[in-house]
Amino acid sequence: VEVNKKNDRDVKKLHDKFEAFLPPDVANYDDWNEFFCEPRSLIEGLLCADGQMFFDEPHAKRFSALPRVHWQVSLQA
Repeated sequence: VEVNKKNDRDVKKLHDKFEAFLPPDVANYDDWNEFFCEPRSLIEGLLCADGQMFFDEPHAKRFSALPRVHWQVSLQA
């Protein structure tokens, strides 16, 4: 596995002939796994589409706020 020295994550690589189906910058299993296995990543990284941090929502309102999470931006943090 090749690691990007700038962000310490796996370098995205696609197998030959898969370029048409999945762009190389799509979040994959490893991205999701890293994000959800590290509590600090979740707390600091979940951003809602309106710019508010997900964990700034009151605990009782977080479930209803899930549709507002901007997953693409949150996973790239």
